[in-house]
Amino acid sequence: MSESASLREPARPPAFTDRLIGRDAELVELLNHVTKGALPRPRTLVLHGQAGVGKSALASRLAQDVGAALGLPVCWMPLWDRPFDPEATLARLLGRMGAPRQELFERGTQRAGAARTAEPSLTALAQRHFNRHPAVVVLDGLASVEAAAPLLPAFATTRCVVVLTTRQDLSVSGEAAPAKARVHAVTPLAPEDAETLFDTVALGWRRPSAAAAAASELIAAAKGLPRSLRIAVTLLETGAVPRPDEQSPQGLVRLACAQVSSEARQFLSRLESLDTPVFGKAMITRGALRWGASLEPEQRTSALEELLNKGLVHREDKHHYVLVARPGPVPASHVRDEASRSALSRYALDLVQHALLWIDTAEPNQYGPGAVSLLDGQMDQVYALVDRGGAEPGLDAELLRQLARYLTLRGYSHDLFALRGAVSRLGESEQRAIGLHRWLGIAARDVGALNRSQAYFTQREDRPWAELAVLDVHRGLLDRAFASSRRADSGDARTWLTRGVAQLGQGRHWEAANALREAAVRYDTAGNARGRARTRMHQGYLELLCGAPATADELFHQADRVFHKVGDARGAAWVVTGIGRANHLKGDHLAALIALDSAKRRHREAEDLRGEAWTRYYQGLVLADMGDVRKAWELLSVARSMFDRLPDSVGLGWTIHQLAWLKEHVRELPPLASAGLAEAQRRLDGAGCLRGMAWTRLERAACGDRSGARMGLLATARLHFARLDDQAGLIWSTYVHDALMSGDAEEPARLAARRLRELNPLLADRLDVWLDGGGPGTTVRGGTYRALPRWARDIVLRSPDPGPHRAVAPGTTFHGPVLAASECRVRLTLLDGHPARVLLRVVPGPRHPWAGQREELPWLTALAMPLTHAEVQPAGSLLRPSADAARGAEFLLTPHRPGLHRFRFTIADERTGTVLQVVETEIDLSDAGDGPGRAVPFPTHVRRA
Repeated sequence: MSESASLREPARPPAFTDRLIGRDAELVELLNHVTKGALPRPRTLVLHGQAGVGKSALASRLAQDVGAALGLPVCWMPLWDRPFDPEATLARLLGRMGAPRQELFERGTQRAGAARTAEPSLTALAQRHFNRHPAVVVLDGLASVEAAAPLLPAFATTRCVVVLTTRQDLSVSGEAAPAKARVHAVTPLAPEDAETLFDTVALGWRRPSAAAAAASELIAAAKGLPRSLRIAVTLLETGAVPRPDEQSPQGLVRLACAQVSSEARQFLSRLESLDTPVFGKAMITRGALRWGASLEPEQRTSALEELLNKGLVHREDKHHYVLVARPGPVPASHVRDEASRSALSRYALDLVQHALLWIDTAEPNQYGPGAVSLLDGQMDQVYALVDRGGAEPGLDAELLRQLARYLTLRGYSHDLFALRGAVSRLGESEQRAIGLHRWLGIAARDVGALNRSQAYFTQREDRPWAELAVLDVHRGLLDRAFASSRRADSGDARTWLTRGVAQLGQGRHWEAANALREAAVRYDTAGNARGRARTRMHQGYLELLCGAPATADELFHQADRVFHKVGDARGAAWVVTGIGRANHLKGDHLAALIALDSAKRRHREAEDLRGEAWTRYYQGLVLADMGDVRKAWELLSVARSMFDRLPDSVGLGWTIHQLAWLKEHVRELPPLASAGLAEAQRRLDGAGCLRGMAWTRLERAACGDRSGARMGLLATARLHFARLDDQAGLIWSTYVHDALMSGDAEEPARLAARRLRELNPLLADRLDVWLDGGGPGTTVRGGTYRALPRWARDIVLRSPDPGPHRAVAPGTTFHGPVLAASECRVRLTLLDGHPARVLLRVVPGPRHPWAGQREELPWLTALAMPLTHAEVQPAGSLLRPSADAARGAEFLLTPHRPGLHRFRFTIADERTGTVLQVVETEIDLSDAGDGPGRAVPFPTHVRRA
C-alpha cells in the first residue's frame, strides 16, 4: 500500500528509511539504461529475486530517480504476489493517473469478448492518455511476469517507463520476460555490504563486546537479505543465535517469534490470514480480525509493538503497517479461515458506511472527520477483499453496493468501472441488488456523458426513475424530467429536489419554490446535510431568477460551507457559478467575471462538462452587458458547441437565442439569419422551457416583418408569461405591443420602466441606461423602437400580491402555488344522446389576460383524434376561450365497439397555428340502447408553445 491524498492522484512509492547499501552500482547502471540512449517504447524493466532481497526498495528508489531525471510522475501499484484482474488494475491505474473520466465512458464501456483481459477499448484509452501524459509506473509484486502481459499493450508506443518486480526466477525461464524488456536479477548483498547494513541498522545499540561473534553468526544466517538482516539486528540484544541447522533467514524469523509473547504470536497468526501484507491501525483497534476471547484491544497494541521491535512488522506510516515476515508457510487453516475474511469484510463495510455518513451528514462519527481519507488510504486492501470475495452470503454484495455509492460520490469513476469483474462473479439477484449499472449511469451523467448515462439507466427493466429524472434535467428535457419524477418515489427528497430544479428551468417559480421547500424539509428530517446544501444552492438560483441577488448570495455561501466540508467539488463549482451570477445581477461585472472564471476552472477540474458550458454561457452574458460583444460572441459560440455535444436542449436553445439577439442588434456582427430565433424557439419548445418559449416569441414579435405574425407571437408570449406569473415579461410584452402599434416607443418605454421599478427597485440603474439610449435600437414606422434589453431575459418578477409567497429563504412557509389562477383549463363535458356528444371549452383562469373579456378574444382551433377504434366528427372546430358553452366546440363520438375509448384534443391558436395544449381523455362509450356513457377526462400531457 502506498499513501495518496486521493484516488485521482498517483500513489507514491513506499518510503524506505534505510539508504540502499550495496546497490549504488546497479542503481546507476539501471538509471543510465532507462534515461539515456535510444530504447524501445515503452521502456520496460523487470526486477526479479527472492523474497526479502530488496526488490521493492530498489524499484522505489529507481522509480523516483527516473521520474526526477525525465520529469515524469511516478505511480506505484502494489499487487502483493496474488492473482489480479488486468482490466480492473488498468482502470484503477488510469484513475490514479488522472485520466479523463468522460473518455472512460466513451471508450471503455464495451467488452471486446468474454475473456477477462484488458479490453481493447480500455487499452486504447490508456495508450491515448499515456501518449499525452507519460509516467513511471511500478507494478510491484507480480506473481509471475506473464500476468503482466495483458497490461503492457496499454503502454505501447508511449514514453512511459514500466518497472515490474517479481519473485519468479527469470534466470531459469528467461523466455517468460516481456519482449525487449531489460531483465535484472536482484541478488543478495555481498558479505561486506551485508555487514555494513547490519552495522548501520544496529548503530547506537549498546551491546557487550562478546556480541561481535553473535553478530557474525546472525549476519551469516541472513544470507545477504536486507529484510532478514533487520530481523537479525533485533536478536543482537538478547545474544540469541540460531542453531547450526537453522542458519537461514527463516530460522531468524522463527527465533524472533520465539522471543515474543504468546499474545504477539497469536496476533501474528491472525495477520497471516490477511489477503494483503498491509493492514491498518483501525483494523487492529476495532477488532476486524477474529482474535479470540483472550486478546483484548490493549493486548493487540502491545503485541503489535513487540512485532515492530522484532522487525516482523514494518511501520509504513502513522496509519498503516506491513507484515514483512512469516514464521513459515501459511497454514491451510488460515487460508480457509472464512470467519476472519468475513470479519475483514465487515470492517471494510463499516468503514465505507461511516465514510458515506460523513459525506451525507458532515458530522464526525466514530472514525472521526477523517473517515474519508482513512478509507482512501486503505482502498487497496478493500479492493483485495472484493476482488477475492468469498465472505459470508450477502456480505460481499452489500460491501460492493456501498463501495459503488462511495466511489460514485467521490468521483472515482475508474475505480467504479473496475468493480465490474467482482460484481459479475455474483448471482443475478445480488447483481440486481448492487445496481452497478445505476452507479455507472450516475458517474457518466456527472461528467457529461449523457448518452452513455441513458444507456446505463435503461439497460434493465427496473429503471431508476429518480436518476432518469435528473438525467432529463441535465439533457434539458424538462417536461420529461417532471414526468419521470412522478414515477419515482414521492417520499424521496431527491424526487422533490429534481422536480424543483425542472420547474425552475421552466420558469415556474411558485411550483419550484414549493418543491424545493419540500425537499429541504425532507433532507432536514433525514439529517442529510449534503442534500440540504444542494437544495439551498438551487433555492439561491431561484432567488437569482426572481431578482434577489443578496438572498441568493446568502444561500450560496451556506451551501458552499457544506460542500467544502464534505469534499463535494462539483457542488462547490456550481456555487461559485451562482455567486458570479449574483455579482452580475448586482451590476458588479468585474467581480462576476472573476467568480465565473474561477467557477469555469473548478468545473474543468471536476470534469463537469455541463457546468463548464453553463459558466461560459453566463460569462458571455456578462461581457455582452459590458459591451465586449465579440468576446461575448466567442464564449457563447463555444458554449453552444458544448451544449450540442452533451446534449442539453435548454442550454442550446438559450444560447442560440442570445446569439440571435446579438446578431440582430449589434452592427459589428453579421445580420441575423431568419432561422436564428426560430431555431431557438424550436429547441426551447422541445425542451418544455416555458420561460424561453415566451421570450423567444416576444423577441420574434419585436423583430418580425409581418404584423399578423407579430400579433400572434405576441399573444402567445403573453399567455406564457401569464402562466408563469412573470409580471416583468407581461410588462415587456405590453411595451412591445404598444410600441409597435403606436410607432413611437418613448411613452411605452417610460411606462414600462416605471412599472418595473415599482416591482424591483434594483433595476433602476439598468432601466435608466436603457431609457437614455444605452442599448441598441431599430426604426419602426418612422419612430424609434427601443429594443428589449438583453438582461430582461434573466429576471422574473413575481406578482406583488401579499401573502407567504415572498421568498425561499430557509424557514419560509409556502401554502401552495398560485399558478392555476393564470392558466387556461380545458373542460370536457359529456352530453346526453347517441352518438355521444362532448362539449370542449377553454376556460381562462381569473388572472389570465383573457379573463372577463367578451370581445377581441382570439379564435382557437380544437382538433380531435381517436386513439382507439372510434370515430370523431368533426375532426376540427373553432372556439373562443370562455366558460360559456355557446363559445365552445362540440364533437360526436361513435365507437366501433362498446367499451373504454381514448381521445386526444389539440388546442391551437387559429391565426399562427401555435399549439397551446394537448389533452387526452378516456370515455366509456356504450351501445345505442344503453343510454349515455360516462366520461373520465384527464390531461396526460401538456405541450406549451
